[in-house]
Amino acid sequence: MILFFLCICLISAVGSLQPGLVNLAVIQTVLQRGTFPAVCLAIGGCLPEMLYAWLAVQAHGGMGGWASQIIQHPAAQWIALGVLAGAGIYYLYRPAVAWGVEQRPARPLAAFGKGLLLALYNAQLVVFWILVLAFVQVHWPPPNVMTRSMFQIAFALGSGLGALFFLLSLVALVDRYNEKIKTAFGHRANQWTGIVLLLIAAWGILQAVI
Repeated sequence: MILFFLCICLISAVGSLQPGLVNLAVIQTVLQRGTFPAVCLAIGGCLPEMLYAWLAVQAHGGMGGWASQIIQHPAAQWIALGVLAGAGIYYLYRPAVAWGVEQRPARPLAAFGKGLLLALYNAQLVVFWILVLAFVQVHWPPPNVMTRSMFQIAFALGSGLGALFFLLSLVALVDRYNEKIKTAFGHRANQWTGIVLLLIAAWGILQAVI
């Protein structure tokens, strides 16, 4: 059971290696507010991962298959891409702010809520975890001694803790090299964030139309 749990943690951590709203928010928070608010944001950002992993188990098991159907519906995908592009445009034209210069007192609770909301936006994680479930059950099936409840708990906790491990590692990495990052990006932090978000949206649009 422990090996299965660690396998899910590893898959979640590796799956987090992609530019996204939570990852970018963590980087900005470290450089603008400090490490503690960034840790709070990371904790908030990993909780929806557990929710979506649990929904994936329900959908994959034939209970609540509506979840995956809604997320995979073309309209839902286009709405998600539209919101992502809108966020990119917002950051692209947002007034420049120097990273590392705190504009207002850090509020850990607000950072936690921001991470929670940004991660909730990424509802397509349900589809990702459904695919992971199919892969795991073929190549690394859970032990026979695991009940369905134990499987759900291990799967959900593994997904959340794996994502949290990645986000905390990102916090530590950015904090260590913060001066180099500030020097490289200067006052164009928001513009670079907007460009990355627009590129993600453009890639999603290409995948949808091809």
